[in-house]
Order: sequence, then C-alpha cells, then structure tokens
Amino acid sequence: MSSPTKAKETPDLAGLTPGETKHLLLANLCMTNTGKMDWELLATLTDTKAKSTRWTHLRGRRKLENAYHGVLAGSNSKVEAPDNQGDLKAQEKK
Repeated sequence: MSSPTKAKETPDLAGLTPGETKHLLLANLCMTNTGKMDWELLATLTDTKAKSTRWTHLRGRRKLENAYHGVLAGSNSKVEAPDNQGDLKAQEKK
C-alpha cells in the first residue's frame, strides 16, 4: 500500500497558496492590542509550529506586497489640495 500523499497546493489570489491565505486571514484574530502578533495563538489556530507559522505568514505577506506594489505605492503619494483652496480662505475672511 502506498502512503497517502498531500495534495499539492495551487496558487490562488496574488500567487498565494491556500495555506498562506489561511495564515494571513487568521493573523487578524491574533493581533494584540499593541499591534503585535501572538505567534503561539496563530500556530494553534493553523495547527502548525510557531516557527513555521512565522515563515508562512512572512512569505504570504511578501507575495501580497509584490502583487499589489503599484497600488500600495500610489496610495502613499501625497494628495494635492485643490487650486481654489486660497479662494475659499479669502471668502471666509470677508
């Protein structure tokens, strides 16, 4: 008898495997009030070791950042004020 083989994970959204997607989604539940990750809790929820959990989360986060780099870079740009901003201030003074 052959041993059961693990199904190969196929990339999903942004090249993420189902395991990486699971880690990223459950990571939101494991954030503390100070914004730090509770790796032990995430490891428990994903049924993996804490070291493996950190690596899978990092790999998934990097894939997301690479896939949406253009979108993220555009959102960090400064929003310019409209040209009529000075006109509005002048009208308020009157």
